[in-house]
This record gives sequence, structure tokens and C-alpha cells, in this order.
Amino acid sequence: MKAIIENEVLAGKEYVDIMNWTSRAALEYVGRGGLGYNFDALNKNEQRNEYSEAIKTLTPLLFRLAFLRMFVPWLVKLGPPSFRRWLIGLVPSGPIREITDVVDTIERSTTGIYENKKCAIEKGEISMQAGQGKDIITVLSTLTSPLCRQSIETAIHSERV
Repeated sequence: MKAIIENEVLAGKEYVDIMNWTSRAALEYVGRGGLGYNFDALNKNEQRNEYSEAIKTLTPLLFRLAFLRMFVPWLVKLGPPSFRRWLIGLVPSGPIREITDVVDTIERSTTGIYENKKCAIEKGEISMQAGQGKDIITVLSTLTSPLCRQSIETAIHSERV
């Protein structure tokens, strides 16, 4: 990140948006350490990943819809999620439709990341990914796999004998 900011200053930029680079760095580090996924958030070009754009949009939308937060405890009790989703589709509010799209994007992206990670673990291709098998999701998934549980149970049994 230091090199990116230095390059911007050396290129003669009068203004460097530190908040932009800090938030991009945070997303990249959480992506690599937590998910083992590279969001390319520190890429110099301005093209950003769909997930990072959705996250960036989420907070301002939540502030615009702050008045609805007091109703959330009652709204979550209205039938199954499919019914609540149908109700949201009936609301003509722009911000509510926007936040629905943002939540859908986040859900679709995270599900995709998780499914890809799960397939990579099953195929043994972890070392080729961003976290190289040292990210939180991989460690937890490996520990909860049937093979690992069996080897842990075997080790516990052999200690008892």
C-alpha cells in the first residue's frame, strides 16, 4: 500500500484518498486472512470487485434506512424468509430496493467464495489459493472434515490405550 500511495504522489496527484486505500486494504487483508480469497482490492486500476462495491454501498444505505431499524425486531417474525422477501418486493422505496440488491450481491459473492473454497479443499488445491491453506475458513473446514475428525478420534483412542 505504501508503494501505491508513493506512486500516486510521485505521479503528481494533488490529492490522495487515504480512506479509499485504507478501506481497500482492509477488504484485501480480511479476504486473504479470513477467506483465503483475493479481492484484488489493492489493484491500481479503479475497477473494483462486485463484493467490494456492495460493501462500500451498504453503510450509506443503512444510514438512509435508519428509521426502519426500530421495526426490524417485529419484521423478522413475519413468517418465513420467502414471505418477507415477497413483502419487500412490494415496497416501492428506492433505498429498500437498493439494499435488497446489495444484500443479494453480498450473499451471492460469499456463497460463491465458500463453495469454491470447499471444492478446493476436497480436491486438495488449497496451496494455489490466496490464503495458501492458512486462512480461517480453510483451517476450520479442515478441522471439521470427516477425515480429520476420524484421525483426531484415532489419536484420542490411542492415547487412552
